[in-house]
Amino acid sequence: MFEPTQEELKERLRRAESEEEKEALMQEYSQKMAKAQDDIEQQKQKKLRDVRKLLKEERLRRKKELYKYVVQQRITPLQLAFKYFLSTEKKVNTTA
Repeated sequence: MFEPTQEELKERLRRAESEEEKEALMQEYSQKMAKAQDDIEQQKQKKLRDVRKLLKEERLRRKKELYKYVVQQRITPLQLAFKYFLSTEKKVNTTA
């Protein structure tokens, strides 16, 4: 992911002849580490956006499915809620 490892940095610092050279190496290393952290954060944000998009699509798909079911069965939302309540109550009673 990032080129210089800590071991490489230690070796390069050991070989550095002046304080300015050591400081430049440390600065370079910290910039590369910051870039690597930024890349990781961007990847995480992209994955989060993708997951949110998938969840939204799934929610819309289920909503449409429910609407089609209600229209097909010609039932009111109250009847649907009652039917759902009964199905969850059966699950609760069988586990008790």
